[in-house]
This record gives sequence, structure tokens and C-alpha cells, in this order.
Amino acid sequence: MKNPTALNDLGHSPDALAQRKAELLALLAQSDPELISDNQLNVAKLQELLGEDRVASDEHYELSWAGKTAARREIQKTSSHTLRPDAKNPAQAQHMLIEGENLEVLRVLQKSYYGKVKMIYIDPPYNTGNDSFVYPDNYSETLDEYQRRTGEKNEAGFLNKQSLWKKNSKESGQYHSAWLSMMYPRLYLARNLLRDDGVIFISIDDNEAANLKLLCDEVFGVENFTANIVWRRTVSGAVSGQGFSVSHDHILCYSKTGICTLGKLAVEDENKYKNPDDDPRGPYKTQKLERTLEGARPTMTFEIQTPGGPIIKTWACSPQKYQELLSDNRIVFSSSGQPYYKQFLGEYGGRLPDTWWEKSQGNNQEGSKELSALIGRKNVFTNPKPTKLIKHALRIGSGPIDSAR
Repeated sequence: MKNPTALNDLGHSPDALAQRKAELLALLAQSDPELISDNQLNVAKLQELLGEDRVASDEHYELSWAGKTAARREIQKTSSHTLRPDAKNPAQAQHMLIEGENLEVLRVLQKSYYGKVKMIYIDPPYNTGNDSFVYPDNYSETLDEYQRRTGEKNEAGFLNKQSLWKKNSKESGQYHSAWLSMMYPRLYLARNLLRDDGVIFISIDDNEAANLKLLCDEVFGVENFTANIVWRRTVSGAVSGQGFSVSHDHILCYSKTGICTLGKLAVEDENKYKNPDDDPRGPYKTQKLERTLEGARPTMTFEIQTPGGPIIKTWACSPQKYQELLSDNRIVFSSSGQPYYKQFLGEYGGRLPDTWWEKSQGNNQEGSKELSALIGRKNVFTNPKPTKLIKHALRIGSGPIDSAR
């Protein structure tokens, strides 16, 4: 950890919601100054500007659950905790491992890392009915308040935080609500940490995938949904009780804003790129110019002069585009006279990541073996993620392609 004593000054963490409000007011003051007076928003003018048809009525589309108001209040809480470096830490280190309850840690990190993180990956409880997690997140209540709420205390008579970890059984009347209340403030604070070009990956299974999608649409904005990735987490699958062998998880990907640029992946078939005519633009591979898909536009059917004579077919470009490619020395003909166009490796910039991950991204069995080898014990955590999976997400989420990674 670099200069750990300076990581957080003494005092409370920032109010995350207040920071977001200040950002919003500043944005409105810049774009529509007539809406702001004495640093206050004139709601009546805003409604007038938007028009009645853009103002939500009492009944409108939204995600709601029992406890959402209380979960929103969690965002406004601050923390007086600071990070204390381990005495065994080296003076300088490339990485930092923080041990603590994750919501409190997120609050502490707001001061030093607000808007500075490029990529986040989280693996929250899947809410299978056997998970235990913290709810409600009240660490500031008095002992008397705590005892009235739970009737529990530790041997020293102080608040026992560990007892706040409660199993969220499916028999609970607020089974999904408790999970959403746990996730909402954590996602909100995680979004605050992201840079404007930042991205977050969230692992989940079918138990809460639909609710997580709706929750992320609210926190990050539906326009910032990037992908629903399907990861083959196990080779053998697990019996679902519904007649299927389930072998996948979901990984939802959201960006903070529309300016996020994902990294492309290394070209797997790079050895197929050649340069037989010494084109100064470098190695290339050829792609068929003929369009084989049905329903092509009539303007894409035209005559091309080839070394073997004219050919009339439906092509993958317009006549004008073909002439541009031909003039730019991007058209080559096969021995049979068929036209192809050049796709240069330098212009390709890598391949787009797809939304189906398996094999090269590892599986849960590999994750368990890695963890056991690392700490010398088995079954310490349930379904630990393999390093291949995290590295693959890092390649995509951390930015432009880097062949060394």
C-alpha cells in the first residue's frame, strides 16, 4: 500500500448522496441557469420546461420493494472509520487488499477514490436461500437500540456486528426485498467511485438476475447497460429441480456514462494475416465481397469487372463503395476471379468481446483448485471465481487492447 497513512484523513466520509446532488445542481446551473436560484432548484420552472407529459404521475414504471426508503437512507450515512495498514505491509506495494464490511469500506473509499476507478468487478450473494448478508446496515445504533431490535449482545456488552449477518431464507416474507436493500446502497456507492469512462461487472445467477438488471437500470441508467454476459461456470452443471442441468451464471456489465470505451481482445487468428503484395499498410486477410444474406437491397446488385470477365451478383457494398475500395487498392481477386476486400490487421484493432464466455475464461472448479492451492485448505469459500475470469473482465473493462496482457 503506497503511503497508507495518507489514504484517508481523520473525520467522516463524504455524504455520497450530497455529492451527487451537488454535481446535478452544477450541471443544471451550467446548462439551464434559469432553473437555479441561490443554489436551489426551481422545480416549478423545471416542470414548465419539460412539459406536463414528461413529469411522472403517481402511477409510473419503477422498481419498488419493501424497505427501499430505508435502503436509500443508507446512502446518506457517513463513516468515521479509516483504513489502518497492517504492520507487516511493505513500504511500497502495487496492490491493496482491504478487509472489512464492504458497505463501510465503500463509504471510507469515497473520500480518496471518488470518480477515479476505471473498472469494478463484484461477486455479491446470489440470494439462493442459503446466503447470509448484512441487513439492515446500521452500525451506529446504541447498545440499547440494538438490544431492543435483536435482544443480542456480545460478551463485552458491545454491539456485535457479526450477529447482523442474517440468513435470508426463501421462507422470509421479504426475501427479494432484503437482497435489494442490501445491494442498492452498495451499487450506488460503487457508481460514485467509477470514472466517467468506468465500467462495472456484476456476477449473478438466475435467482436475482432479473431484479439486478432492473436495479442497475435505476442506479446506472438504462442507457448505460452494456451487456448481459453468460458465463459457463461449470462443465457438469447442477440439477435445477425444473428439468434442466444449469451450467451458467450471468455477468451484468454497466458503464457509468456513454463515454466508456471497452478494450478489444487479441486477434486469435493473427497468423492468417499476410501481405503477399507488400501493401504498405501491413498484413491483411481477405473477406468475401459477395453478400450471401437474403433480403439485400436492390442497389447492392450490380456488375463487377473481374480478370475473368464481368460478374453480376449481390455484393456487400454499394457500387460507389466498391469503386472507393478498388481505387484504394483494397480489392483483390482470387484465381477463380472472385473479388475479395482487404481487412488490415492494423486497422482491425482487435476483436470485439462477445457475451458467451467459456473454456478460456475458466470455471468454478478451477477457481476452487486455485484457492485451495493458495491457502492450503479446501472449501473455504463457496464457488470462488477463477483468475481467468477476472483477467478476462480486466482486459475488457480496463480499456484499449494490450497484447502483453
